[in-house]
Amino acid sequence: EDLDLTLPVATLNTTTPVNMVCVAGAGVNDYTCSLGRNLVLGDIPEGQVSVSIALRDAAQNTGFGSATLTLDYTNPSLVSATPSQAYYRAGQTITYTVSVSEPLSGSPGRPTVRVYLGGVLQAGYFGAPSSETSTSFTYTKAITADGTYTVQVDLTDRAGNTVTNAGSPTGWMIDAAAPVVAQVSLTTNNPNFNTLAKNGEVVTAVFTVNENPPSNPTVTIGGQTMSFVSKAGSGPYTFTYNRTAASGDGDGSKSVIVQTTDTAGNVTVYNFTSTV
Repeated sequence: EDLDLTLPVATLNTTTPVNMVCVAGAGVNDYTCSLGRNLVLGDIPEGQVSVSIALRDAAQNTGFGSATLTLDYTNPSLVSATPSQAYYRAGQTITYTVSVSEPLSGSPGRPTVRVYLGGVLQAGYFGAPSSETSTSFTYTKAITADGTYTVQVDLTDRAGNTVTNAGSPTGWMIDAAAPVVAQVSLTTNNPNFNTLAKNGEVVTAVFTVNENPPSNPTVTIGGQTMSFVSKAGSGPYTFTYNRTAASGDGDGSKSVIVQTTDTAGNVTVYNFTSTV
């Protein structure tokens, strides 16, 4: 039948009419109608809203219809983006988890995670998440080159609200190299020979480490622990240890062992035989 479509017949959560256009279809009594309204922030509160439609034919018979839709003006936000640990070493796997405030656009909807090494984009660094929900995504990857990694996360929600470089993602460091112990020297305060020590004299060990360990190295001489004295420098770092010789130490050369662990957990054990 013929419809009278000249009246304002659609509303959106308000009595204010919405522009609607109807076009006759191929069949009898077949019409396709579209409606639209330009939204202004604050005009209609976001959330679920209803659409009401009334149609009147030439005989003044009126039909009604309704539907619902969701309005979303709010940008998605980054809840967190963090690695499982701050430092990684050889043989470990990077695990990185991104959490967002709402489901994202796409099928499946996922964030865009960009990884940089020293400021240079590492294209395609992470593949698809190893596990995910609609708002949480976990990525894994075997360690790559040493260095400091930073992350940028871009988000687009299902309504099309987009945020570039969202929040403050946490990066990580990769350090696959063990610390280097070098320039080891061993002296005493013996007044005649600084390579000899008798009971009560002090044996001093000095050595360098190429990176700053989170805790002081351990040093033993002949199986006896030497005491930390000082650390100096800004890379390499110079450490000084000492121990007072005792009668029970025994005569002869002694094995000196320096063990140090860097922030990533790489361990170095430096072993030499002293002539003291």
